[in-house]
Amino acid sequence: MTEVRDRPSVTERLHWLRRHMTVWLLALVLLVVAVAVGVSYTLGVFSASSANLRNVVATGSMTQVNSADNAAFMSGHDLVPGDHVDGAVTVRNEGDARGSFRLVAGDVEDEPGPGGGQLSTRLTLRVVEAGSGTEVYTGRIGDLDADLGTWAPGEERGYEFEVTFPPGTAAADNAYQLSSFTVTYVWDAVQAR
Repeated sequence: MTEVRDRPSVTERLHWLRRHMTVWLLALVLLVVAVAVGVSYTLGVFSASSANLRNVVATGSMTQVNSADNAAFMSGHDLVPGDHVDGAVTVRNEGDARGSFRLVAGDVEDEPGPGGGQLSTRLTLRVVEAGSGTEVYTGRIGDLDADLGTWAPGEERGYEFEVTFPPGTAAADNAYQLSSFTVTYVWDAVQAR
């Protein structure tokens, strides 16, 4: 008589499946690769290609040249009410791009004298574009923030500065004796379209 064996239990089936899972996964991966290779060979009858070599995209620059070479272009000593000090500077847009230029006063540092007067608040500044005579700014030095317009690459403009100690009353002017100040004029340029 033939012995009939019962079907394997669920535990035995899971055990068998775990032992052979790697083989089944490997077989599945190989089948997918074979199908992908076969499809690429059967569908790739005609092909063509062309190239445009060495296309270049580069940035320009936003630079400027200052005739005073980043140094002071005016200085005044022993001023009394009614005196003025003059200076001039030329700036050129040396970059490859059009630029929107501004002139601002930065780092205003007062050194009050015995009377406590802050000289930068008493003096007036007048800036004029050389050649055209167009007034760019008139007012207190520390408030300077002037739009100089848009300059083309290579464009150069000159500016004349006049700092004046306007006369006042003796009582008011005495507060500024032996006072001094320094200021940095900053030429800002931002690329413009």
